[in-house]
Amino acid sequence: MFRYVDDWFVGFDNAGQAEDSVSMLCKACSEYEMELNDEKTRVVDPFEPTEENWPSELQNLNIRPSGRAQREDLAHYFSRAFELAGEHHEKNVLDYAIKITRSKNIADENLRFYEVNLLKAARINPSSFQVVAEILINLNYQGRPITKQDVMKLICDTINSCAELGKHGELAWALFLAKGLRIRLPQQAIQKIANVESSVCALLSLDLKKMGLLETRLDTSFWQSFMNGDSLTDEMWLLAYEANFKGWLPSPNNHVDSHPFFSVLKRKKVFFYDEGRNVPKTIKALRLLRQETQQRASIIRRIFNFDYFDE
Repeated sequence: MFRYVDDWFVGFDNAGQAEDSVSMLCKACSEYEMELNDEKTRVVDPFEPTEENWPSELQNLNIRPSGRAQREDLAHYFSRAFELAGEHHEKNVLDYAIKITRSKNIADENLRFYEVNLLKAARINPSSFQVVAEILINLNYQGRPITKQDVMKLICDTINSCAELGKHGELAWALFLAKGLRIRLPQQAIQKIANVESSVCALLSLDLKKMGLLETRLDTSFWQSFMNGDSLTDEMWLLAYEANFKGWLPSPNNHVDSHPFFSVLKRKKVFFYDEGRNVPKTIKALRLLRQETQQRASIIRRIFNFDYFDE
């Protein structure tokens, strides 16, 4: 068994054993409340090539340290990354390509060009929004110049496209990026998020309201409908608890203090949404990525009871 980028390959003596292993893996994933991606899980013939060339190609593309040479390298790098993303729709090429650039020191004179390509990647591949947000927030923290007007347009466009479709992951990162860069959201964006049924998105929006980063009044009537005891035991429990704990939404029936379990958490000052948390610094983020890879490898080893694992 070995791991190549984000793909895992497990070898068996025959197709029957391989099919059985898929069933075993499905069952194991369900215990973690996860499921396999059917489009990416398949039994392959041993003569079929398993490794792809695009990750190595991206890794081997050189980006020089500064000046016009660096800009030319960045132009070639992103051009090739976008081409490879078009050739491999089923792979998260852009996410991988952007993560590689985190280890590069982008010169000030090329930062705008780099930023434009990051924003383009986030639009083409929304699953890249998280790493793009982390990079932009890190750059801003370092005092590097960020074109906040363009970033705000990306945030607003993401809110408009994701709010109604229920894509809460990308929406949450768009809101977090607004918080990280202290970008005030316009009225149109605020109206879109007011009826999103997501505790994380609701708490981020309420946090933006507290920070004064909303240009107009936020209608919280939809989220206030979850401020009751019943909501503490359904999918919106996080909002029902945290908004009461922080005093962000009114609780007519004092539902947290009267709950037998959540009242204990509140008395002990337990909270889940930390307003002071930020994205990891770039070096720390790379270390965390390595740790995540090792944890996934450990889970796979336990599932299949393998003694040997080659990363």
